[in-house]
Amino acid sequence: MTVIEAIKEGFKTTYRNWPLILIQFAVQIILVLLFIVPILFILFSLGFYAGLLRGEFAPEVFLSGISEHPLLMVICGLFFLLIWIGAILLGIFLRGGIKGIFKDTLIEKERFALRKFFRYGGYFFKRLFLLWLLFFLTFYILFLIFGGIFGLPIYLLVQKCHETGMIFGVLLGILGFFLFLLALLAFGLIFSYSGIIIVVEDSILKRAVKKAFSFIRRNLGPVLGLFFLFILISIGVMGVFISLNLLLKIPTSIPGLGTGMVILLLPIRLLFNVIQSGAQIYLALFSIASTMVLYLNLSKK
Repeated sequence: MTVIEAIKEGFKTTYRNWPLILIQFAVQIILVLLFIVPILFILFSLGFYAGLLRGEFAPEVFLSGISEHPLLMVICGLFFLLIWIGAILLGIFLRGGIKGIFKDTLIEKERFALRKFFRYGGYFFKRLFLLWLLFFLTFYILFLIFGGIFGLPIYLLVQKCHETGMIFGVLLGILGFFLFLLALLAFGLIFSYSGIIIVVEDSILKRAVKKAFSFIRRNLGPVLGLFFLFILISIGVMGVFISLNLLLKIPTSIPGLGTGMVILLLPIRLLFNVIQSGAQIYLALFSIASTMVLYLNLSKK
C-alpha cells in the first residue's frame, strides 16, 4: 500500500465516523469552560467583576490583587492542576475509544456505536496510560541526556573562549537541538504505532513497543512519507486559516469603521473559530485513521 492510498482510506474512515468529531468538540468546549472557572472565581472573590461589567477593568490591578492573596493563588493553582491532569486522562480515554472505533470500521466493517466507544475507552485505558507515561519519561530522559552532553561543552566554550567559543557554542547548540529532534521523532513514531498495535492486536505494552520498532524499521520509507505528508497537510490547513484570520482583521483597521466592524464581524469570527477547531480535530482523527490503515496493510506482508 502506498502513502496516498493510506491517506484516501483514512479520509473515508474518518468521514464514516463523523460523530467522533462532535465528541471531541464537546469535550474541548467543556475543558475550556472548566479552565475559565478559576479565573472567574478570582474575579468574583477579589471583587473585580463590578469593574469588568463597567468596562473599567485593569489587568495591572488584577495582577496586584492576586499577589496580595497567596492562598487564593494556591487554591486556583491546584484547581488548574486537577483540570490539567483530568484533561490528560480524558484524552487517553478518548484515544482508546477512537482507535477502537477505527479498528471496527477497518477490520469488522462496522458502523460507529457510542456504547462501543465508551467500552473501548475503558478497556484500553490502562495500557495507553502506561504508554503515555513511558513516552513522557523518555522525553524527560532524552532532554536530560542531550542537555548534559551538549550543555556542559557549550558552557565551557563560552566561558573559556569568549567570542570564538560563543560561535562554536551556538553551532554545537544547533547540532544538539537537531539530534534531540531526530531522537524525539524516532521515539514519537514508535509510541504512535505502539498505541495502534495495542488496540488493533489487543497487545500488551512491551510486545506492542517491540513490534512497533520492528514495523517502522522494515517500513521506514512509507512511515516517514506519511508523517511528513501530514506535516505538509497541517501546514497547508494552518496557512489557510491564518490567511482568513488576517483578512477578517483588515476591515477593523480602517479608520472610522473599527468598533462597528468588530461588532458586525463578531458572529463571523465565532463561526470561523468553530470551523478552525473542527478542522484541527478532524486532522487529528484523520492522522490516527491513516496511520492505522498503513499499519494494517503493511503488517500483513
